[in-house]
Amino acid sequence: MQTCGEKHLQLEPSVASWFQPNASLQLIDRSPCHSSYKFVSTGRGHRAATGPADQHFATTHHLGSVSLKKAEGVPCSRRMAEAIKVALGTQGMQYKNPMASFRGIYWYPPGGFTEWHTDGNQVRGWRLYLADIDEEGRSVMAVKDKDKRLLVWDRFYQANMFRVNPENPLFHAVAAQETHRVSFGIAISDKVADRILRTVKAKDLVERHPRHQEQ
Repeated sequence: MQTCGEKHLQLEPSVASWFQPNASLQLIDRSPCHSSYKFVSTGRGHRAATGPADQHFATTHHLGSVSLKKAEGVPCSRRMAEAIKVALGTQGMQYKNPMASFRGIYWYPPGGFTEWHTDGNQVRGWRLYLADIDEEGRSVMAVKDKDKRLLVWDRFYQANMFRVNPENPLFHAVAAQETHRVSFGIAISDKVADRILRTVKAKDLVERHPRHQEQ
């Protein structure tokens, strides 16, 4: 097995300065795995959001999006995990630890994306992602089903639910073509997933989302 490295690369000054004074930005080359950005608080922003100086508070595993760092020491991340625990309870979360059941907040600016991926071979279970968008029909989640692609165009108050299974990997991707898109991920229990599936039939989903397309 190859081990991921971590080499800091030089950023263009204009790019780095764009994040000041609230954060500094580092570009990390983690070959042979992937590259990523790392955001570090300068301590000059709003401390409730960014934390003390030098605290790493956000990153991206995919170069087309930005995600909030998941850690007990990050105030916003901790509050999100607490909200999930209050909303779902221990029976509604996949993991007993709310921070583990909180799968992250992801921001896709216009033109942002997450490339095709399967979430790896170390995790399994149901995932629920709530999407907040500026405009309907201008961002999309794509899913590969054998030799076809299903395009699920975002609408207001939309939630996408799917199951991660290493034995039957689900390739999926996201693209925010002409809008800002923020998604909030939760690892939900089988019990909650079953309740959702019983309540919302697949036929109803297709009828309410006429821009679902197969390619």
